Amino acid sequence: QRQMCIRDRSIGEEATIQSSAACTLSSSNHAVATISDNGTIRAVGAGTCTITAKATKGNGTARVNVIVTN
Repeated sequence: QRQMCIRDRSIGEEATIQSSAACTLSSSNHAVATISDNGTIRAVGAGTCTITAKATKGNGTARVNVIVTN
């Protein structure tokens, strides 16, 4: 089973991003983690990537590094 580590916390194979503001999410490496339409991050392969949340209004951006292990 794959495990994701976000901010030094092991969270399993899936995690859901919740935001109080409208944003778009993207993964820097789809071979490591993908993002569904409802904001669920899913580990798909070992490696590292960056998940980016960009505000749809304004220019706010947040990034978090994700490490996936098998």
